[in-house]
Amino acid sequence: MSNEHAGERLSTMIDGFAEHLERVKQAQEQRAQVVVEAHAADDRVTVHVNADGALVDLRFADDIVQLDYDEIAAAVLTAAREAAVTAADRVRKLIAPVQQRPSAIPTIAELTADIPELRALLARS
Repeated sequence: MSNEHAGERLSTMIDGFAEHLERVKQAQEQRAQVVVEAHAADDRVTVHVNADGALVDLRFADDIVQLDYDEIAAAVLTAAREAAVTAADRVRKLIAPVQQRPSAIPTIAELTADIPELRALLARS
């Protein structure tokens, strides 16, 4: 591998890493904004969960008094589970593109094959 080619390859890898890190950062920011709403018991119970499926808000309608405590508890759990499943699905779709290795980023095998050439290039710089 010529020094010029090695330098271009190294530059391409660095650019690829930088672009990938920017996509990761954007995905993290979008993930932080994920909030999912779900309802149960004929809309008497409304929950909001975050990207981790953690309950962040719980609301009861005025007619919640028509339910007993066990029904309210069951409705909260039902709505929270539904919202958590939806949140997990959104997060999976959000991070799926980030989990794919960009072609500009070499595999470990490719990188280790180039190490002697990269070391020589860096030593000359």
